[in-house]
Amino acid sequence: MARQLIIGLLLFCVIVHAAHSQELKNGTACKEEILQLVCDTETDVLVIHRAVFDGQDSDGCGFLMPINISSLLPPSQKNLTDQEELQEMIELDSRRRLFSVQSTVNRRCSGLNNCTVQLENDEPQAKQWGDGKLQVLYNCIPAKSARYSCDAIIEIVTPEMQQQQSAPGQIVVSEEDFVVTPTVETEVASSATLVSIKPKWYPGPEQVVGWGYLHNMGYPSYYRGSNKGAPGSSAPEETVDCRWTVRATHGRRVRLTLLDLSIRSVLHGEHECKDVLTVTEHSRLLLNKCGQVEEPLVIESSTDEINITLSVKSHFIPKRGLLAYFTAMGCPTPRVPKQGYLVSGSNSSRAEFICSVDHVFPDTGLRFRNLTCLDQEGHRWNEDLPDCIDIKHFNNKSSSSANHIPVKNHKANNRTLTEPEAGELTYSLTYDLIVPTSIIAGLILGNLIVLAGVIHCRRRNSRKLGGQKVESGKGDDDGEECVPLQETPGPSDVPQNRVGTPV
Repeated sequence: MARQLIIGLLLFCVIVHAAHSQELKNGTACKEEILQLVCDTETDVLVIHRAVFDGQDSDGCGFLMPINISSLLPPSQKNLTDQEELQEMIELDSRRRLFSVQSTVNRRCSGLNNCTVQLENDEPQAKQWGDGKLQVLYNCIPAKSARYSCDAIIEIVTPEMQQQQSAPGQIVVSEEDFVVTPTVETEVASSATLVSIKPKWYPGPEQVVGWGYLHNMGYPSYYRGSNKGAPGSSAPEETVDCRWTVRATHGRRVRLTLLDLSIRSVLHGEHECKDVLTVTEHSRLLLNKCGQVEEPLVIESSTDEINITLSVKSHFIPKRGLLAYFTAMGCPTPRVPKQGYLVSGSNSSRAEFICSVDHVFPDTGLRFRNLTCLDQEGHRWNEDLPDCIDIKHFNNKSSSSANHIPVKNHKANNRTLTEPEAGELTYSLTYDLIVPTSIIAGLILGNLIVLAGVIHCRRRNSRKLGGQKVESGKGDDDGEECVPLQETPGPSDVPQNRVGTPV
């Protein structure tokens, strides 16, 4: 339980730190003290991002100060990009006695302008936890900024996309052009991120920059379903679905954090949830839950869209309902260069491009180019991608520039176009030298093995034939030695006497 809590909290810290580093507030008080949370503006309401009881920290109680969420992490953990760093953080805090009191603080504070929490009285189990501190991380947002109507489509855009809407040659958006829709009302401070507003001329989905919140109508006092099937009515029960679609633009992914859920749970004698919250990614089910959440629940999509549905069969329930935080992850899909293409397997974190045959990138002279998403630096790629050019033009340009044109690079500023990169050199060495040498060596070794096998077989057959001959000779002569045969003398070989007569 403690490990899951730490993972969820750290993931959420990274989310908010990446989403324009929004300013959050930290409220801390001892268990027996009263913690008061107040928004500066009367039209703002509280959103609880984290609420835990730390049983090993009992110093410095009773202070309230605004902090940046990144300061909650140790200096070495502010940019958690490696699983090993996350594991070290988990092991470091696994020995601490942390208890999630998210649902308790949500019940007292979420959706209100101000509240008080005394953990010793508001949490029944707090008396068993001993001494410690209540730590609450929260934010204040405009009261109506997260109120989206059912079937609303919310698009998460980047600041660059928002600036493009006011670029020369396009419609200029002024303060007079913006209007609050009948179902989506918003009060936005001059220095705050634009949330849930759209210009009069914009007919599409609601647009938010970077991140946003959403909750059901009536939050935090109630949520409601259909009038049909109500007590005293003869009509059958009817399910009312309220759907929200959160969409990230240009190939980015969506991360949804369920900060508060308080709906009807499964009662005694029932076998399934009557009111249920489902989160889907197209046809894939990511979450199906009723009742309430005890700690923030993080859901990440593998595509650019998440669908949230609150299905209600009940008529009227005096429970809070749903409050969620959403943001986009990764970088937008980069522009495909001319005479080039995007390699399959690329995603919002890494992209690989290859120029067509006989084409190269003009700044490196290579066909391949990898881009890395700088998620901690505004969701942008590490470099711009130029169009591919014909290799003949590149060679002509290189020869006319004294064969050495310096190329600026984030790794080395003194590189030249004639200097091969490490990856290119390895590729050339492998396919031009190592592979042919290995093939030739393999053929020679194979021939030697075959030749050795043939010689071995011939020697073995020769020994067998020699042994068979010896055994055959002994059997025919009854053990006598074989005498070599002499040739029969011919007429010219017959010896003659001195007189000339045969002997």
